[in-house]
Amino acid sequence: MGIGWNDATAICAADVSGDGRVDVLARFPDGNLYVYPHMGGTGTSTFGERYQVGVGWNDATAISVADLNGDGHVDILARFPDGNLYVYPNTGKTGTSTFGERYQVGTGWNDATAIT
Repeated sequence: MGIGWNDATAICAADVSGDGRVDVLARFPDGNLYVYPHMGGTGTSTFGERYQVGVGWNDATAISVADLNGDGHVDILARFPDGNLYVYPNTGKTGTSTFGERYQVGTGWNDATAIT
């Protein structure tokens, strides 16, 4: 899992799985969003087989992760071309149900070069 990252268009590190270890969240050109879970190893065995957590993310111009609502789960913060900023809350579920329905938290973020 330590190779083949050339096509990823966004990469974030956070404990998405909730197991206390930092995973990798990666978006690819087809808009699919994957988690590479931390397996506790080192080197190329640090991260395990990816699993899909979302589709249709090609339009997001910036993606960041953090526990934004204070529930102990990592959420996604995403900016879109119109400058709107949304939170996708972590549901505590798995697979494509990991993140729930988005809610808007800002407008006018077009000029921000990054959201971290």
